[in-house]
Amino acid sequence: MKLRNRMIALVCLILFLGIGAALFLNTTTRKPFAVILFVADNINPSALTAARLFGGGGDARLQIEEFANTALCRNAANDFSVPDAASASTSIAAGKHVNRGSLCTDPSGTRLPSLLETAALQGRSTGLITTGEITGITAAAYFAKSLDAKNHDDLLAQFSTHAPYDFVAGGGAQDFTPVADAQNPTGEDSQKQLKQLGGKGVTVLRSMTELESQPFWKKLPVLAALSSGPLAPARYGEGNPESPSLSDLVRVAIRHLQSNSRGYLLVVDDPMIASAAAANDAETMFTRLLAFDQAVGTARR
Repeated sequence: MKLRNRMIALVCLILFLGIGAALFLNTTTRKPFAVILFVADNINPSALTAARLFGGGGDARLQIEEFANTALCRNAANDFSVPDAASASTSIAAGKHVNRGSLCTDPSGTRLPSLLETAALQGRSTGLITTGEITGITAAAYFAKSLDAKNHDDLLAQFSTHAPYDFVAGGGAQDFTPVADAQNPTGEDSQKQLKQLGGKGVTVLRSMTELESQPFWKKLPVLAALSSGPLAPARYGEGNPESPSLSDLVRVAIRHLQSNSRGYLLVVDDPMIASAAAANDAETMFTRLLAFDQAVGTARR
């Protein structure tokens, strides 16, 4: 009798839990665990078609073309129909139109929060990858507030004093290397940036080898300054420690960020596609587009 009662109670419990789980899954709005935002210029049908033909011919397919939905957006500046890098990046990073030359600061001077700042406030892990310099204009839209996006020293100072993101990787290592030069004879400026970052627990890495070996379970912010200027236009394969591909960086960033139970937001910024297009360097532009697409494929695995 006791055994039968226990079995009935167990069956009722299982049914209760099953009904509860079904109701939860069907009546609640679940937040996505991982959000990865890829940002680049020339992500349009004509450029993607040319890159696909360049990379694999008419039968090739890009990862970007596999998405179920596509959309077009307009990102005009507040004061001009055609935006510059700063105002266009702000439209994506903060969702507001600002004047040309401004970063996350509207015409009234109001400082606008970026997507990464909002995600951090909500408890998500945050990451920023760029093929350009970490303090470049397009990447700075996610941490800086400025009416003069060309003021590099101001952007660097804001990055150093900003609450650190969990994972940052890109070029511009000279900003974080205490080397003396004509403008900074003692190297004191770079030492100041490193001291500020170190005071917030940021681990500064200089190579892909160091980045790969960094324990991902340690809850310490990581800054990987991997080259003196923009990252080299590596071929779109993976695994070269001397010249990491964008796909390599996305893979390592996901490994580093995904341990947070609240999820993460990763921004992948590639301003070098636009730079190659502006220089009329079609081969480099197509190579970078294919590397960008390879990184999208890595994120979708």
